[in-house]
Amino acid sequence: NIDSINSGSTCTGIIIIGSNFYSLNIGDSRTVLGKLQKEELKSEQITKDQIPTREDERRRILEKGGRVHPYRGMYPD
Repeated sequence: NIDSINSGSTCTGIIIIGSNFYSLNIGDSRTVLGKLQKEELKSEQITKDQIPTREDERRRILEKGGRVHPYRGMYPD
C-alpha cells in the first residue's frame, strides 16, 4: 500500500531544433544544461522550479482556484 495523498508527477524535457533548444518543466523538477568549458564540465539551470514557495507560482495556483497548504512547515501561511 502506498499513501499517495501528497504524491504528484513531474516532467522536464528539451527539444532541439537546429541550433535552438526549447525546454519544458512541469512540477518541482529542473532541467540543467551541462557545458564543457576549457575541459571542465559546467552546469546551468535552464528552468525554474514550479513550487508554491515561489510567489509567482503560488499566485498562479490561487488565481486558478487551486489551494496551497503548508506541509511540515515548508510553505508560508
